Order: sequence, then structure tokens, then C-alpha cells
Amino acid sequence: MGKRVALLIPAHPDTRTFQKALLAADSILFFKGRLKFGVLRENGRQEAASHGSALFGFNVDLTPLSSLGVVVVPRQVQQCLRVAA
Repeated sequence: MGKRVALLIPAHPDTRTFQKALLAADSILFFKGRLKFGVLRENGRQEAASHGSALFGFNVDLTPLSSLGVVVVPRQVQQCLRVAA
């Protein structure tokens, strides 16, 4: 089965890292909005990421986290594309 790994990276599909992870992941969570890290600014608001984020699951099912955003299962998408072709 292999090790269970979760990888949090910027949701930039034009990057090589994102594309490699997309091909290898078992599930991907695209978060709603920007992640906040609990660091307060001077105005009292939390510091947020400057970009969207994605969590890639390798030997991990991320579907229980679907309330946090959209979960995609790449293998299911590939199967749908094959059937449509």
C-alpha cells in the first residue's frame, strides 16, 4: 500500500510540481477561499495566504474534508474522460 502522505501546495496548475502531483494523487482538495494561518496583523485580522491552496492525498481519502472545499478524485475524472471519448 505505501505511506500515507498529504501535500499542501499553492493551487497553481501551471507549475510542474502541481502537474506531477495531479497525476500521482489519489484525491485532491481545493480549499474554499484562502487559508488563514492564525497570525494576527496589526489590525487584528488573521494573515491569509496570497493564493488558493490545494491538499493532495497520496494513499489518503480526502472526501471526508469536502465541507472545506471541492474534492477531486483524478482516477474517476480519467475514467469519465475515457467513457466520453
